[in-house]
Amino acid sequence: MKNVLLLIFIIIAITLCSSCCNFYKDSFEEYSVGEVVDSNRDSITIKLNENYIVDQFYNGKDIIYKIDNSSYEDILSDSKVCYEGKVKICYCSNDYLILCLFDNDKYVIIDCKNDGNASYVDSISNYDLSDFIKVIISE
Repeated sequence: MKNVLLLIFIIIAITLCSSCCNFYKDSFEEYSVGEVVDSNRDSITIKLNENYIVDQFYNGKDIIYKIDNSSYEDILSDSKVCYEGKVKICYCSNDYLILCLFDNDKYVIIDCKNDGNASYVDSISNYDLSDFIKVIISE
């Protein structure tokens, strides 16, 4: 009798744990900017806007991807690498991503409307950052 009750308890515990442990959302659109979309032993994937993510690798490398939302199951299929390097902060909007680089005092502007083309600038003082969401990538 004890073995049967123990078996029932274990089955209930496994069932509850498996249903509660699924924290993934149904679609990429449900994630907020700055929210972790995926993580594994090598990297963390963070949503930057409706079409861009950053893969933050534990070895210190950050990769900004333009993704195809329609392939949520395999988020990096048909994606385009827009920037590789160490990023401290990303200011995010649907039109631009402004990357504050870790290695120097330069900035990278990614034009989200223009297929993710990136350009380097020395200052972002001419950008109104009040419309952007600040996402801390690395500290």
